[in-house]
This record gives sequence, C-alpha cells and structure tokens, in this order.
Amino acid sequence: NIGSLHLDLGYNGAGSCGPVAGRALASAIEKNENLRHLDLEGNELGPESGVALATAITRNNTLRYLNVRNNRFDARTGERWLAGVTANLGLMEICFSVVEIGDDNFQKVARVMKERASVAGMEDPDVPSGGNTDVFALAEVDSDSPSDSDSSYD
Repeated sequence: NIGSLHLDLGYNGAGSCGPVAGRALASAIEKNENLRHLDLEGNELGPESGVALATAITRNNTLRYLNVRNNRFDARTGERWLAGVTANLGLMEICFSVVEIGDDNFQKVARVMKERASVAGMEDPDVPSGGNTDVFALAEVDSDSPSDSDSSYD
C-alpha cells in the first residue's frame, strides 16, 4: 500500500496523443485505489477523452480532487461529467470551465457539488461566490456576474 496519491499531470501535452491518452488515463483512474488528487489541466484532451475520464470517475471512490480545466470537452462530454460527478460521492472538488461542458451541464454540476459540500459541512465562507466560469470547490456558482473583489476568476 503506497498511501494517498497526488498526481500532477497538467500541461504535459497528453491531448496530442488523441483519444488513446484519455483511455489510458481513464484506465489508471479506475484501477488506482490510492488516487486522491489528479490534475489534468491544460492537456487539450478532446471530447472522447473527456467521456472516458468522466466514466472512469464513477468507478473510483477514492478520488477527492480533479482538475480538468483547459481541455477541449463539449456539451456531450458535460453530460457524462454530470453523471460521473453525481455517481462519485467521494469527489469533493472538481475544476473545469463552463465553455468546455455547456452552461446547462455546468450549472447542474455546480448544484451537485454545492449540495454535497453542504451535506459534508464543507462550505467555506471565504470561497468567493459569483458567476465564475469555473467550478472550483464545492459551492461557488450562485449568480451571473463575477465578484468585483475576486480578480482571479475570469
């Protein structure tokens, strides 16, 4: 047993390998019982890879954090992400951009994560609310305009 595993695979160009990269990453997610934190930001993974990853998170109940921002997903992928996030009750934080999964899916995922945070007692009063274009941690998306005091969200 190697304990808790944190993998940062962001910006490594995996998307240039096409859907095979997504399938390989999905297989690793499904099989790794120690994976807690996975960062896949900026890999330009396409819709097929997104579907594979979203399906994989339904089979991994140890993953707590997943960052898939700045990839090339679409609304179809967003439907799978919604199903995956809903099914994986252990996932406490997910990061992706609204443009990558469609506004409707984005809002639904945000609601699921907000409800989960509330049940877990994890809402943080310091987490900014506003119409952020990313779902970050748990309970962030409540309105249509970014907070004036939070310049880190575009």
